[in-house]
Amino acid sequence: MINQTEFWIDVGGTFTDCLMRTSDDRLTTFKVLSSGITKGRVTEILKDCSFRDRLRVSDPPGFWEGYLVTFLDEHGVPLNSCRVIAFDSTGGTFTLEESIPSFEPRASAQLMDIRYELTGAEDGPILTIRTALKLRLNQPIPPVVVRLGTTRGTNALLTRCGARVGL
Repeated sequence: MINQTEFWIDVGGTFTDCLMRTSDDRLTTFKVLSSGITKGRVTEILKDCSFRDRLRVSDPPGFWEGYLVTFLDEHGVPLNSCRVIAFDSTGGTFTLEESIPSFEPRASAQLMDIRYELTGAEDGPILTIRTALKLRLNQPIPPVVVRLGTTRGTNALLTRCGARVGL
């Protein structure tokens, strides 16, 4: 039996994979983008300052509070950013500090396709630990054991991309 929560994290070029083992010997896996960005789609605009993403209903209560949300146009170009001040996981509802930008009206037959990105200015390994422990951005991470590896260096060596270095 281990005394602390342990993480084995592999940071890749696109995804960060994580295996967590708790003190009671349970194993759980997690996967996030290595950039630390979480992508989503607005499924419903509720008010000027709130929207819903039904895919976020399984996230921990209040988890996204304090994160920066950036809305993107249809080409992925950022439109504007603002802070999340409240997150209700029961409905996947975000409340923002500012109004949501106005989007061009869409035909009623079309599905809403407003994309957004969430960032807390932390890289993938920290985001995966926060996700696994269900810790908000303003909560400190307790002492944990972390074993961190990366395939970025291996991939750069194999593809001969990146800075020239001597081994």
